[in-house]
Amino acid sequence: MSAFVLKLIKPVCSFLSYHPQLLKFDGRVVVIIDDIDRLPNDQVRMVFQLVASLAKLPKINYLLSFDEEVVTRALSEVQKCDGAEYLEKVVQVPVRLPSISSGDLERILLKDINAIFEAFAYRQEDLDDNRWNGVCLTFLNNRFFTIREVRRFTNALKAKLSILPRFCCFEDVVALAVLELKVPKLVDWIRVHKDFLCGTIGSSLYMNNMDLKDNLANLEAQFSEIVPSSEAKWAVEAVCRIFPQVANKTGMSHCVSYSRESLNGIWRADFFDLYFHSNMPDGIDVHEVQDALNVSEGEVLLEALRKHAEAASMIDFVSAMRARVSTLEEERGEVVAKACLLALGLSREKSYAALASTSADLELLRLIELLFKQLGPAKSGEILRASVDESKGRVIYPLAPFLISQLNSLNDRGNGGCNTLLPEGDIFELSDAVCAKVGEDATARNLFLVDECHYALILLKERKPNEFMAYAKRVANADGAGCASFLSFGPVRYTSLGSGEVTSFSFDKTGVAKVVELAKIDGLLAEARADGSFFELPEDFQLIAAAFCVANGGDDGGDRISAEKAGRLLACWRRDSRRA
Repeated sequence: MSAFVLKLIKPVCSFLSYHPQLLKFDGRVVVIIDDIDRLPNDQVRMVFQLVASLAKLPKINYLLSFDEEVVTRALSEVQKCDGAEYLEKVVQVPVRLPSISSGDLERILLKDINAIFEAFAYRQEDLDDNRWNGVCLTFLNNRFFTIREVRRFTNALKAKLSILPRFCCFEDVVALAVLELKVPKLVDWIRVHKDFLCGTIGSSLYMNNMDLKDNLANLEAQFSEIVPSSEAKWAVEAVCRIFPQVANKTGMSHCVSYSRESLNGIWRADFFDLYFHSNMPDGIDVHEVQDALNVSEGEVLLEALRKHAEAASMIDFVSAMRARVSTLEEERGEVVAKACLLALGLSREKSYAALASTSADLELLRLIELLFKQLGPAKSGEILRASVDESKGRVIYPLAPFLISQLNSLNDRGNGGCNTLLPEGDIFELSDAVCAKVGEDATARNLFLVDECHYALILLKERKPNEFMAYAKRVANADGAGCASFLSFGPVRYTSLGSGEVTSFSFDKTGVAKVVELAKIDGLLAEARADGSFFELPEDFQLIAAAFCVANGGDDGGDRISAEKAGRLLACWRRDSRRA
């Protein structure tokens, strides 16, 4: 007799020792045996043999819980007979539980995903709505059929988010988590086909002259070899959904959605590898990160942050810290939050990609937000005010993006939105401090030319629109260089999927006209080109000014201007300047 049967029969034998008393018992005893479908085939048979042999005992009912399809198949294989007939002989009253409705299951799934989204300190602005809707359509709709499947997926998603770098796109991580559960071999294929999927070199998909339908058929044929044939078409749609390069070359462009400039998408060649690595980037020691979080002296952590600022590795270091702060005690969380606040502005490090960029300060702010959620508004406000005072105002400008998000949260709160991380009074006080500093610095220099002032100017525009308008008018109408710097403040930039370069610009000409007369702009820029001040501006400022002049000409019939056309006009300006 096997050890499994002995283990199963022992409590039954013990129970049967009370047989005389059982006969006098006025009720009935229910023996519950759950998860039979999770046993090996031979043990499934043993359970049913045991139940069949004990079925005639008085006043005892057996409640057997199992997946009928799985158990029937197991009995058929081990008994070499019809498993359904075998079950009919043992099970006297079959009760088939109704399956959960697809609507209820979807609500549970989305509720769990939303909780994970918040638990990992993602913000609504981190999510590209168009891309997320596409991921939901392809990867979540009708892909889960039981509560157990949903729980397996959400557990896998949490595990994946905890080991990936913070700036991986939430929607792409969700898509990968689904693929890893449903078609793991496809994920293995994706991992080793970066060039093919991202179009980084001349792969056959991008360099041949085949028809789009032929490309699609070839891809389906490939996937039929690594996923069940019934899933091949879905696998193609899934890959096209997260890799727009493939979609455009297979006639699946309806799957493409990419509208947010802050995307660090998996389809970007420079971010692809991050989705398959842990959150310990090269050069970052896990022990160093843990030691930094365990310190009781804020100055020690601040010194570590300074070191990484000098080594241009603060983004990676802070990203690694962020994954480990959720379990910090409150007192230590206060120390880490203050050190991170004082580290704002120490590093100019940025990570650039066409639709994917971050900076040291933005990564610090993400970490600070997570800590503030744990500490609560009152304590967070106290720490923030103390840090601003200790820095002598140095961290005012870097705080602008955080304060903008807090002001937006205040506005959303009236509509049932999320709560703020600071007391309302602190949000207004610190926002006004940023605006005051902008006003103070604006008397001495053109802040439209200063990169660190970009968010501060956005905050001024939201908080004190009249002051912003007065300052913008003063700068834009003063001379051509000032006008060009103002024009660079607000346009929307569109980028190429392939090269990542800016392909076109669009302008709010109505908004520009409120600051400087449209008919006056060409003259101001011409004066700046004549005295040479225009060509001393950053090159992208020059290109945007040229693009606006094309749009302002009115010949195109629209406000979206290609970078190529703007470049031709800028080249013409430069030739004219050299001749002069």
